[in-house]
Amino acid sequence: MTVRVKLFGSLKQHLPSGAQGRQFTVEVQSGGRVSDVMRLVGRPEGAAAVVLVNGEHIEGDAAVG
Repeated sequence: MTVRVKLFGSLKQHLPSGAQGRQFTVEVQSGGRVSDVMRLVGRPEGAAAVVLVNGEHIEGDAAVG
């Protein structure tokens, strides 16, 4: 599944080269979770982040699809 990721604030340092603006896409296996995306992005474990899935704020490790 293709997931569009937007990074803000200090997380922008994890943007891959070639990212357009603050966003890029990653491929996640079906059933993927927010933690899977964060791991692909390179977000340090325990770093603060506000996460939206389909425009809705989520807590914890929700499914991305």
